[in-house]
Amino acid sequence: MARAESLYVDPSALLKLYMKEPESRAMTAWRGKIEDPLLVTHHGRVELINGIGLAAYRGHIEITRGNAFNRLESNSRFREAKADSA
Repeated sequence: MARAESLYVDPSALLKLYMKEPESRAMTAWRGKIEDPLLVTHHGRVELINGIGLAAYRGHIEITRGNAFNRLESNSRFREAKADSA
């Protein structure tokens, strides 16, 4: 199995960990196999927040305490990727 530091996971796939979507169960099972935190860029994090906000705006989810936003903010299984300084 690849190390988390060598994986790129698109934010649209990561959203499946926070919102119930058709592939959420498979994504959760895959994520459970990786012990290390996944690297997420600042822009990727913004995309996750935007995706959750868009789903709320469209009425697909309801924003309440303990929901997707709070789970995203408290998730220790993500680590922000630092840009390489050239």
